[in-house]
Amino acid sequence: MALYSEKIEALIAAALADGVLTDKEREILLRKAEAEGIDLDEFEMVLDARLAELEKKEEEKETVAAEAKKKKQNSDKHGELRKCPACGAPVPAFKGVCPECGYEFAGVEANSSATQLAQAIRKAKSADAKKEAVETFPIPNTKGDLLEFLTSLKPRISDASDPLSGSYFKKYTECIEKAKVSYPNDKMLIPFINDYATLVSSVKKSNRLSWIKRHKVVVGLAALFLIYLCINLASHISESIKKNNEVKKAAELLEEGNLDNLLEYAKDCKSLSFTQKKDVINEFLAQGRVDDAAVFFDGAGHVSMYDIQWEYKNSKEAIDYATSVAEKLRYSFYSIGEYEAAWKYHPLRYSTITNAGNAESRYQFMVEATKFILKNKGKTDARIFVKEGSEWFRTYVDNDKNGEEYSQFNYKAAKQKLDTIVNEY
Repeated sequence: MALYSEKIEALIAAALADGVLTDKEREILLRKAEAEGIDLDEFEMVLDARLAELEKKEEEKETVAAEAKKKKQNSDKHGELRKCPACGAPVPAFKGVCPECGYEFAGVEANSSATQLAQAIRKAKSADAKKEAVETFPIPNTKGDLLEFLTSLKPRISDASDPLSGSYFKKYTECIEKAKVSYPNDKMLIPFINDYATLVSSVKKSNRLSWIKRHKVVVGLAALFLIYLCINLASHISESIKKNNEVKKAAELLEEGNLDNLLEYAKDCKSLSFTQKKDVINEFLAQGRVDDAAVFFDGAGHVSMYDIQWEYKNSKEAIDYATSVAEKLRYSFYSIGEYEAAWKYHPLRYSTITNAGNAESRYQFMVEATKFILKNKGKTDARIFVKEGSEWFRTYVDNDKNGEEYSQFNYKAAKQKLDTIVNEY
């Protein structure tokens, strides 16, 4: 018979359904009980009793389950039935021989070779010691022990990720040799003997795959490197063919005197020899086509006038080519009054032509150009050139934050020196 109203009993059952009574659930139950006029001390005592009863039942269930599990484990190991390691058939515990295949059991309590090996491996402290434990373990002497030992080793051999798989395989091979000699016609060992060749093939394949898996980064890099070599070789051959075609085509155009097409072809003329490039530029200059000569010079491999010694590193031929052609271009531009165009072909200390660090280069250029103008056009043109050309120093040296470093080439100093050259001519 219920102690409390149907509503209160339902709430108690819901609160204790999970076997735990939380503070929140207790608070709600006490509030509802108080609303129905129930004595709260008595109510709490009933709640605690019911909770204790639930906990006791749970403990009894756990105890029963544990005993059943233990009984089942003992039954599997020593109970009514056990599995034959040779054919897998169920064998009554009191039987010493498998009724299906005749396998002889050494006894449940016997310490078999498989068990002894497992114990030896567990005792070994290092990987090398474990391998030695397997490889030096004695071969079983009885047929039953040998059969059980082979059965226990076989699955371990196939696991290439196991560091002992190789050692297991060596021991397995020794056992097969023992079986061939001692039990050549035994119906239980013949399947192991006949299957050995297939197992060897499977182990080799597994080891190859395992090696590839373990070294997949190396294999991948090797494959990528091989692809790179093939691509690089193909590219080298392609570049070689292209270079030969460029030289041949440019030589034909030069021989034909077809300078217009040769100019369009300039960007592809980097493979021409320096002598061939000079011949093309000289031909342009001979025809008075100074701008075209400069375009060809820039397009056929010239980078910039920045420190020619560094730009062309240790190639004396390249340095001589760049220096001599640049000088020809400067004087050609002087002769047609294109002075700032000539400035582009004067050696520089810095790659950016407007860098204040090029102040000394600019001054040397101004001296060279001024002397040319004085000789070929007179003082008036020279004074105009000095006045206009000196503005470079005001713009890029005087107004530069690092200008003080080059004060000897500021606007005032540079113009004064250049005016002196004109006046003393």
